[in-house]
Amino acid sequence: MIRHEIFPVPVWQFEFDKANEFKEKIVPMFKEIEKKNPNNNIKYTKEGYTSYGPINNILDYDECLELKNFVMASVVEAIKDIGMEGYANMTGSWFNINRKYSSHGNHNHIPDTISGIYYVQADEDDARITFHDQNKVSNWPWRGSSNPTFTSRTKSFVPKFGTLYLFPSFIEHSVEQQLKDQERISISFNTFIS
Repeated sequence: MIRHEIFPVPVWQFEFDKANEFKEKIVPMFKEIEKKNPNNNIKYTKEGYTSYGPINNILDYDECLELKNFVMASVVEAIKDIGMEGYANMTGSWFNINRKYSSHGNHNHIPDTISGIYYVQADEDDARITFHDQNKVSNWPWRGSSNPTFTSRTKSFVPKFGTLYLFPSFIEHSVEQQLKDQERISISFNTFIS
């Protein structure tokens, strides 16, 4: 018998070694941006906030350039890992503040190539990011298999301060409801490989 594993979806994880310094300078800046744009036209979630819309590329701010360099180097490493060739261009970046009871429903970042999330401020019991396996829309019964790769329709990752997750832009993902009464702050972004 020959068994072929098809349609794998990689998720890459990186750790930013300057996370503490970055958080100290960036959280007050994000709060000021939110204060100046309180009624963002993009409805993120009732209790949360996103700079998506009024700010096209938060990582282009001078205060974020070191993180942007880290993100882009990580994207280059990820595309090399899967044998993809081309130049990575950032097409957009924005910050998100998830407060108690906020969430973000299923979505993808098509037509971009590699997307990601960086956790500026998060605890491991804050709302997780969950990826949804589109190959399982048929709900085919994997009876007798204990391998979660075959049986699970979702895979969740805990938010970790200073952690960057990269993933293919086409994969659907969501953010669970934030149950803790504290702010989970992240930066999301898209890149296109040309």
